[in-house]
Amino acid sequence: MEQFGYCHLTLVPLRAAASHSSEMVSQLLFGELFEILGNSGDFVQIRCWLDKYEGFISNKQFLPVSRNDFELLVSSPRQFPVEPVSTIQETDSNNSFYILTGSNLSGFKNGFLKLGNVQYSYKHPVGQPKKPFSSDEIVRIAMLFLNAPYLWGGRSLFGIDCSGLVQMVFNINGIALQRDSAYQAQTGRTIHLLSEATPGDLAFFDNEDGQITHVGIVLTGNKIIHSSGRVRIDNLDHYGVYDRQKGIYTHKLRLIKRIID
Repeated sequence: MEQFGYCHLTLVPLRAAASHSSEMVSQLLFGELFEILGNSGDFVQIRCWLDKYEGFISNKQFLPVSRNDFELLVSSPRQFPVEPVSTIQETDSNNSFYILTGSNLSGFKNGFLKLGNVQYSYKHPVGQPKKPFSSDEIVRIAMLFLNAPYLWGGRSLFGIDCSGLVQMVFNINGIALQRDSAYQAQTGRTIHLLSEATPGDLAFFDNEDGQITHVGIVLTGNKIIHSSGRVRIDNLDHYGVYDRQKGIYTHKLRLIKRIID
């Protein structure tokens, strides 16, 4: 029997194995959906609906949902919080908690969502992806994460990695990307010269073995916004990312992709 789940907490770690001490490979934000693949002690193995990424979460940190509710939610128009941090309430218990930029509010109507016996109330502004897709909007959303600390596997304002930043920014704009930079690099159209890149393009960087290990979003003026230590803006040229404070290149440019044409 197929089982589905709904992230009903602010932020939930997705781990590589069924243990609280296992590496965190990603995170779920409020409202994100997944398929349950199996049970392992105090954990469930899941496959995220957004990007098919798999991992383990605690069986105490999600809300089971029916297939009907799952299909209703995934077919609903995408909605996201407008504010970086806002509050949501469980109406029956009056419990309230914070949710973050990038949380999924699909399925909320007139500020309410009911799943089984649980109802949520959200009284803050809600936004939807703007169409046609806009590179200006990609850049605007990316700037919301500026100075967020780097966190391996992170996907939020309070800690985010390079591919998590790119995935969240494009997801808020209604474009689903894969979780890891190596897979993100397989999407879109290749731009062969940096001089032809435009704001919102993705720049990918490789290591000494030729493996893509880093990604950022191209800005105007030969700049890039990316997560390295923190979400920051650095210089970008045909060699790669140049850190002005250290006076060195920190990442070697491999290729540029355009997701939005």
